Amino acid sequence: MERCGGKPLLEIIDHVQVPVADLEEAIEWYTRHLGFQLDQIATPELAFLRLPPGPALLLWKTDEPSTATFTKKGETMPVIGIATRNIQQLHDALERAQVRITHFQDEGYALVLKFLDPYGNMFVVHQDHAPP
Repeated sequence: MERCGGKPLLEIIDHVQVPVADLEEAIEWYTRHLGFQLDQIATPELAFLRLPPGPALLLWKTDEPSTATFTKKGETMPVIGIATRNIQQLHDALERAQVRITHFQDEGYALVLKFLDPYGNMFVVHQDHAPP
């Protein structure tokens, strides 16, 4: 990778993007269920949300069927990971909201929770175990 004056050309991950079918509904869902804050609605097809600190989450309205996921050996995998300090409380809140939870278990290094938003975008949330 080229460097500019001895420093890397890339600095930080600034934002991640997910497709949604209904922008207003998605803003409401992400703020109510996950605690994101709306920064701005940039266009009728684009909203900027934040979970301070961290990169922005951009919601893109699209009529095309697509999700922010990939598959590995036939298993749907998330592309966005989020840390939490209270995964059980998050799990319980998502369960009450009837969010589709696909995975919740202790993986040894952390408690791991995977779930889908209403548009099929998968997220993984982890709560690292406290150091011994």
